[in-house]
Amino acid sequence: MVRLKFAKEHKDWTVQQWARILWSDESKKNMFGSDDIKFMRRPAGKCFDLKYQLPTVKHSKSVMVKEEWNRIPVDILKVLVKSIPCRINAVIKAKGYPTKY
Repeated sequence: MVRLKFAKEHKDWTVQQWARILWSDESKKNMFGSDDIKFMRRPAGKCFDLKYQLPTVKHSKSVMVKEEWNRIPVDILKVLVKSIPCRINAVIKAKGYPTKY
């Protein structure tokens, strides 16, 4: 398990070492649908018939997780960083399986 391997490799890190890590997530999340291509089979001559058209959302709203990440207060981030050694130990104790964190 990758999670357990990571925990074991970093179990002796200090809070100061964890504080130097830049945590980020720039994943894009779509609010409506997806960016996938959709195909529709329709009879010849029926391409403009509404029965054979797929609805779309123009200018779909998407959220960048990074924007939300930047809104987390620094005090909260400091508490999270200080809790990492406990979290690492919990992962090792759970042998990589889910923990309370």
